[in-house]
Amino acid sequence: MQQLVAAFADSFVNGERFATINSARLLAESILNEKITPGTPAAKFVDEAIEQGLIQAARQLIGQSNDPIRAWEQCLDLYDRQPGLNTRTSTSVSQQAYPCFVTLGRRKIEIRVSQEYKNGRGEAINNRLKLRKTQR
Repeated sequence: MQQLVAAFADSFVNGERFATINSARLLAESILNEKITPGTPAAKFVDEAIEQGLIQAARQLIGQSNDPIRAWEQCLDLYDRQPGLNTRTSTSVSQQAYPCFVTLGRRKIEIRVSQEYKNGRGEAINNRLKLRKTQR
């Protein structure tokens, strides 16, 4: 599992975009040397590896940035590059386990941005956020 998680984390950090779950499963198939069929335990395993890879990538991006706005933008980009993770099991359905781990990374960025407001950089941060929003 760790090899697959690391591969997804590296891919995300390096800017890889998985437009569909099938493109992410192709990477998993090349690492696991097996076909990943939708709706199977193997597909759920790959979804979980992608989630963990996202966590690692977000932590790495946040940790490398001294600029909270840049880190926020990188997490937004990371979020946009992940595939839809739709494999459900009876356990995940009963536990309503549909996490979006990049949001946890965003929370750290929100905290850092709030601290910057307290430090008097609020206006500059607000202007950069407005600029980012108009560019989307």
